[in-house]
Amino acid sequence: MKRIAIVIGMAMLLLVSCEKTSFNINDIEYPHKEADAKSNVFETLELDSAKFHFVVGWLNDVEIVFVEKEDSDYHLKSFNVKTGEIDLLFKDSMIIVDALIHPNKDMILIHASNDSTSANLKMISLEGEVLDEISISSSELAIEWNDIDPNLILLTAFYQDWTYDVFLYNGNEKEINSISLEDPFPKWLGSQIVTVHIPEHPLDGGSLHLYDWVSKTIEPLPHDDIVHFETSGKSLLIVKIVNGEAEYQIINQAGTNLNSWTLPAVSNYSEWIIPDISWIGDESIITLAASGGGELDNLSEPFMLVKLEKGEQVVINKNSNLTALKCSPDGEKCLTGNSSEKLIDIREKEEFTWLLLNQN
Repeated sequence: MKRIAIVIGMAMLLLVSCEKTSFNINDIEYPHKEADAKSNVFETLELDSAKFHFVVGWLNDVEIVFVEKEDSDYHLKSFNVKTGEIDLLFKDSMIIVDALIHPNKDMILIHASNDSTSANLKMISLEGEVLDEISISSSELAIEWNDIDPNLILLTAFYQDWTYDVFLYNGNEKEINSISLEDPFPKWLGSQIVTVHIPEHPLDGGSLHLYDWVSKTIEPLPHDDIVHFETSGKSLLIVKIVNGEAEYQIINQAGTNLNSWTLPAVSNYSEWIIPDISWIGDESIITLAASGGGELDNLSEPFMLVKLEKGEQVVINKNSNLTALKCSPDGEKCLTGNSSEKLIDIREKEEFTWLLLNQN
């Protein structure tokens, strides 16, 4: 059923309680490099800026997937940062609007369109075979792909009047059905769906609920005042604002705390700024953090790239922009920048420009 979309521009993470680790980023010591360590060498990809479309992300630990236009087709390609090899994975006569790489790294979901009122979704193998395909009417489309079962996809279709419908596509049964949820941006948690209910202002956060799409039942989770949440497999990451700080927690489906930490809280007048995160497994993340809290426009220092793993917090780069973050599965390399053109080697703490866009 259609509803007016009232949630705009808000991010939400997830986590539940246990012991929390608070730290001052400026006090963190950098791990020393081995004396004989050598910097990695990465190949550079040069593209015509008029043909370049966007970077999708990491296919594996050395290959980056990107999209460019050649003649009248859009090409999905991979670039090996170690060898410089380029492979064509798929091409489409439709405009490729977006693409998602499944966590199993065996499949890619392509969102393509030729007009502003419809979307075409193709699930392809790495050999370019179309494994499944569906079309849906929408002006904008939000996609949540199940981490465990790639045949399960949540789709939120926004229309020109900003009403929306939430659909669940079950590729196992080849069925697409509308589901009634207040939250236009639900996320998968294992085989179930997590949603947030925001009673008043987004700055105050909301409560999490678990929706069972098989029984069509919904039940509250013991997490309130959540301003952001994310999921990875069966892990939930939540963020709360407590005493002016952003408290992060990662928990599993049983409610066990897997990791927790505190970062400075940053806002932008009407919403909390929660930077992109990149999951490294189901218990660790890489994200961006400010050196101090406050209003985004008043921050005097850039964001820092921080890795949270096994209770440890390590600053990787102290001069990062608040841009999209895409990290390799092994957690050793991250892409940042407006076009994801920068590559940060986490082990060596060095930054490279791997993508050069030439003006022709």
